[in-house]
Amino acid sequence: MANPKVQELIGGYQFTWPDDALTIRVERVRIHNSDGRVTGELHISNGTGASLYPPTQLSFGADRSRTSLAKTLTENEAKINAELLGAQGKPVDMGGYYHPDFAKTSAAMRPSATLNAALASIA
Repeated sequence: MANPKVQELIGGYQFTWPDDALTIRVERVRIHNSDGRVTGELHISNGTGASLYPPTQLSFGADRSRTSLAKTLTENEAKINAELLGAQGKPVDMGGYYHPDFAKTSAAMRPSATLNAALASIA
């Protein structure tokens, strides 16, 4: 996987991997000077702009959390990308159109167990 194209946005950043059709946007980034927390929203989408995950709220309490998440994501980058790209293009049973089952829909929208574990480690 090549290095991403990084674009600075107002209040955040966008990381794009054109070859892999993957875009990650971190928006509404705020650094709280009182306690050092960093909060924001994480958006992951494919090359067509369709979201792969619902927007996720991020909150880092200390530098250690940011460092460990960055290390985990860097070490598992290829595995996460393979899991995300492997889930594309397959039909999904959501348990209904008007009243989808939350567990089935959540499982379909979060196909990378590695990424889910990394994000859960900072929550």
